[in-house]
Amino acid sequence: MKKHLKICLILGVALVLSKASFGQQRPLYSQYMFNGMLINPAYAGYQKQLNATIQYRDQWVNFEGAPNIQTLSVHAGLPDRKIGVGALLYRDQVGIHEDLAFYGFYTYQVNFLVGTLSLGLQGGFNYRTDRFDLLNEADEGDPLTGVGQVRFFKPNFGTGAYFYNERFFAGLSVPYLLATPIFELSEVLSEVRDARNYYLMGGMVIDIAENLRYRPTVLVRAQDGSPLGFDINNSLVIHDKVFFGVGWRSGDAVFATFETQLNDNWRFGYSFDFLTSDIRDFATGSHEFMVSYRMNLTPNPCLSYF
Repeated sequence: MKKHLKICLILGVALVLSKASFGQQRPLYSQYMFNGMLINPAYAGYQKQLNATIQYRDQWVNFEGAPNIQTLSVHAGLPDRKIGVGALLYRDQVGIHEDLAFYGFYTYQVNFLVGTLSLGLQGGFNYRTDRFDLLNEADEGDPLTGVGQVRFFKPNFGTGAYFYNERFFAGLSVPYLLATPIFELSEVLSEVRDARNYYLMGGMVIDIAENLRYRPTVLVRAQDGSPLGFDINNSLVIHDKVFFGVGWRSGDAVFATFETQLNDNWRFGYSFDFLTSDIRDFATGSHEFMVSYRMNLTPNPCLSYF
């Protein structure tokens, strides 16, 4: 079904404004704490495990053309070596715009008495398709009239550092260093660029009682030209297998998270965002699902809370 140009422009403005308030223009996740590789390349190879994770996010349910994100990440820490490798593939669909991305990861770990410092690099590309042919014609002379489909390739790279032990983690990252154009259609739209994002994250695990732990985490997001954004999450860990959490994202939502360790290898997670921004007048919230497979590569792996 064709859609009028106004719908596209309204969605685009809403998305740009909302992402500016969140401090990012990249896919947004509520379960970042279960897969730090989404925002920090130094997370790849965390522990000596093979880790494959699928995540699906349906953002702003009932808002036509709202973001829909699918992600596949795979990474591993190589046994008997201080090296981790990984790969990330995602598809971000927003209205008539589709963004496909593929990135490879390399990390080097330095062991200390109190933990491990991982230094990471990522490199890859985004392949964007803008389906302007799905729009109805606007006013005569409109620059989008008759444009059809527009595709372009955007290479990028980034870096990060991640320190962790069994009970604590902290990370700093700039996963996308190049401020590439969001559109390549006209001189005006080509000036709209992906802003560089900076992430500072941290968390710990605190014993409350036998088989009950408290895990607070925080994520600070900074974007060039925008105010700071914050994600604060508080989780209870029961028998080291079940995680219940409640979080707050500045300017956007309050969210609830759940994760369970199904067996030695499989994990399942779910989160729901209760919107607090003005978009709540048009959408009912956001769903996010996560399925993860983890296989230990050493005989005595550390227990992982992150």
